[in-house]
Amino acid sequence: MRNKVASAIALLAFAIMAALGALRGMKLEAAVTCAFVAAMVMAVVGYIAGFIAEKAVEEAVDRKEPLRPGISVQLSQEGTGAREEERK
Repeated sequence: MRNKVASAIALLAFAIMAALGALRGMKLEAAVTCAFVAAMVMAVVGYIAGFIAEKAVEEAVDRKEPLRPGISVQLSQEGTGAREEERK
């Protein structure tokens, strides 16, 4: 997850900075350099954000916390089993 988040945010930062450089009339080298630096910085930020999100999901799965706080895991599993029996 962390690599996907990092690459998506870095690509977005590169595209935005390249577009801003073109709109401001910057030289090509300067615009690409700014876009590359922004992409690297945002890749690090995205990697950290993805790491935090990955750990949060892993902890929630390990604890088997319900997706909705008002419904317990056992009740939601029982509801799924009842639906499967109705389909048969």
